[in-house]
Amino acid sequence: MNIRIVPASFVIGVFLLLCTFVLSNAWHDHQQLQQLLRVTGSASKDIDSDFAVFSGSIGASASTTQAAFQDLERQRPLLLSFFAQKGFTEDKVEFQPPTRETVWEYNDKGYRTGKVIFQVYRQRFEIRSSDVMKIKELSVQAAALVERQVYVDIYSPQYFYTKLAEVKVEVQALAASDAMRRAKEIAGATDSQIGPLKTARMGVIQITPRHSTQVSDYGSNDTSAIEKKITAVVQAQFSID
Repeated sequence: MNIRIVPASFVIGVFLLLCTFVLSNAWHDHQQLQQLLRVTGSASKDIDSDFAVFSGSIGASASTTQAAFQDLERQRPLLLSFFAQKGFTEDKVEFQPPTRETVWEYNDKGYRTGKVIFQVYRQRFEIRSSDVMKIKELSVQAAALVERQVYVDIYSPQYFYTKLAEVKVEVQALAASDAMRRAKEIAGATDSQIGPLKTARMGVIQITPRHSTQVSDYGSNDTSAIEKKITAVVQAQFSID
């Protein structure tokens, strides 16, 4: 049986050829990887709240449960009358069930003596309306209820925008367009052109008071201001031709 011996020079040549091929592909892949342009686009839009929630609670205290509850019952019609004068009739006011709390006496050592100082009743109420400015006025004027011997705690109004889903899509599209514009400008400065979009990642949505600079890593959804700003951010990668 004849055995052909391959010359060492041939083996070395093939090995070098394979190495050249591998290195060439690796360089080409590296070049493709490097020829990506990463940009961040952003867009904002001003929105005005079109829905508001006003809430608070009335409270009554007395030495007995019955007296405290009677005082709460006395205040409720006065509260409703005040709201009606401001344009919110009784059917617009939602009450939650009253809650009761017992305030006990404590001695100098911090132990409860078993003696009741007084009983407290509270009842929360809420008004929801699309008349945002009327809710704002009501939240300011409600402090005058003390003159009617209505003891009320007023919570900060909450302001919402009901068409938020549509606006989110709009500002995200604008942010993507801004990213493309930025990519074109950067590529044009080096006499290059951007190719297809490789990746795109939407950032969190920020809904803030209109002139606020606050941001959150988890996004924000402000309910304290009537005039708001919604901001979207998109991170995109384009190939470079």
